[in-house]
Amino acid sequence: MKNKHPFDCKRRGEWAEAWFCAAALHHDLRIARMLGASDPIDHIVVSGPKMSRVQIKSTTVVKRRAYRVAVHHRHGLYRSAEIKALVIPLYPHLLCGGPFEKFREAWHLLQ
Repeated sequence: MKNKHPFDCKRRGEWAEAWFCAAALHHDLRIARMLGASDPIDHIVVSGPKMSRVQIKSTTVVKRRAYRVAVHHRHGLYRSAEIKALVIPLYPHLLCGGPFEKFREAWHLLQ
């Protein structure tokens, strides 16, 4: 069966990070990229004196009308001391809704 999504998991993650960086710059936020894969964060977002640790995830899995996302890293669940925001870009043709709708385009949380 042919995959209905244009990318495999690795490419989808790269797409999500690229999208996030472009969108953050559009909102006048500065981005620092973490090198390596051993830290539980992908980027540091800088807005004036404020710095926020951000982890970016992506998904195309929908079950029971909800998106399924793995919110853990190799050492366990993400803790609030580790990250400020968990960003989950959805492909443009996928819709966001439900209890998390209030966080859609919530860039003010990083400013």
